[in-house]
Amino acid sequence: MLNPRALIFCFWAWIRLACSICLTEWAEICLREHVLQLVARLSSRVFLGDAGANNSAWLRITTEYTKTAYIAAYLLRLWPPVLRPFVHWFIPHCRKLRAQVAEARHIIVGIIEQRHQGRVAAELASQPVPQYNDAIEWFEQDYATTRDGRHDPAVAQLILAQAAIETTTDLLTQVILDLAQHPELIGTLREEVAGAIQEGGWRKSSLYDMKLLDSVLKESQRLKPLAMSTNLFLPSSRSRD
Repeated sequence: MLNPRALIFCFWAWIRLACSICLTEWAEICLREHVLQLVARLSSRVFLGDAGANNSAWLRITTEYTKTAYIAAYLLRLWPPVLRPFVHWFIPHCRKLRAQVAEARHIIVGIIEQRHQGRVAAELASQPVPQYNDAIEWFEQDYATTRDGRHDPAVAQLILAQAAIETTTDLLTQVILDLAQHPELIGTLREEVAGAIQEGGWRKSSLYDMKLLDSVLKESQRLKPLAMSTNLFLPSSRSRD
């Protein structure tokens, strides 16, 4: 069964987003930026628990880090490879990237230390030791088993955020725009979701019964695949001839 606290947090995050864009009259908004904030908060709940999802500094880093990294990489490529180990110290976006990593490390280490202190205090008081079910705890458990000296919890969390937040934001934004163009699907989708939840409850198995929702997501992604760039050029059959 899905975590009730996670469900409540999802509802609260959505209400918070709705209130942030509540307007008294029609106006244009940048949908992607608002969806980005929602996805960042929900992802942080999975990766870092409540401490990360409610940390405004962490949310700011996760929403800016990927863009900063891409710009910094682009600017570095403008320089000859032999000079890159030196010029990155002076490029503003590279300096900003290092500052974001340092701030992220400060936040992550603080959360880990706070959890450790909580466990020690619980053991001394003969109380149940707090248990956590998020990515930061999974990494710590894996590190305790392998003792891999390369483990960096801050970098691990930033990699997760970079991989998850931008891609999810892109898909969710496009799905909302596609549904706005095809409002006839909204009612049917609501009925399917409500029926699946009513029959199976908030369980992972209920997601398998949402066939139309799955089709809508896949079709939206087919019509607009995730924007990616590559330097690989495939010659046409005509050029090969």
